[in-house]
Amino acid sequence: MTVRPILFSGPMVVALLEGRKTQTRRLLKPQPPEWAVHASCLFKPVSLYQWSEAEQAPPRELDRWPNKDEGTKLRWCPCDLLWVRETWAPPIGGRQSPEWVQFRADHDEKAVKQATRKHGSGWRSAIHMPRWASRITLQVTDVRVQRLQEISREDAIAEGIAWSDRSSGYSYDPVDGGPGYHASDPRESFFTLWRSINGDDSVDANPWIVAVTFATHKANVDTVLAQLKLANAEAGGWSHDASARQSGEIPKSTVP
Repeated sequence: MTVRPILFSGPMVVALLEGRKTQTRRLLKPQPPEWAVHASCLFKPVSLYQWSEAEQAPPRELDRWPNKDEGTKLRWCPCDLLWVRETWAPPIGGRQSPEWVQFRADHDEKAVKQATRKHGSGWRSAIHMPRWASRITLQVTDVRVQRLQEISREDAIAEGIAWSDRSSGYSYDPVDGGPGYHASDPRESFFTLWRSINGDDSVDANPWIVAVTFATHKANVDTVLAQLKLANAEAGGWSHDASARQSGEIPKSTVP
């Protein structure tokens, strides 16, 4: 099991807290060469993948990327714990606990802008959030490799896209209703969100992405780790090391 940070925007943090978001898609780096059109998983517990060219006529041994004796190990694996970084304001008095931290996603955006104009901004970028300040931990349950445009309607909804009664359509901010609005297709709303992060041409490029599915725990990652350790002791030996990764499972009962 690996523990690492992961960034989310304000609307996606809200989706996590509301239980609407159970997947995230991240750009695969580096991208396979253009001729490598088929992805295959060599060993799922450690997310080891390899790509190959299209079938050839007459048949011959296919070129592979990386070479035929290697694979590419993805950044995320089943069992990993990801602690969420979001826009935040540090607590007064130096208390190092999430319960004393202010999170921008919890505040109305209009009120935040008014307070910023009057008092200046005390918000800090998500990239600078320390581990102790994080309040959300994601437990990875599945990892897939696919092309961006292969996302299904169900996957788009699992990405946090939801129906907005205000605008009578799908949006990645259903309370506001405007951002990423699409009348009938949650996939198109997701593509709007992807473009806002990765650029206007990023959907047409149809890159390879990593689709990560997870369970959300509203607790700091070190709290989750302590609970896992306690559950391990009570269970009489379940481990969070390489053997846990090989099994590809974390008992759901071990985390609240």
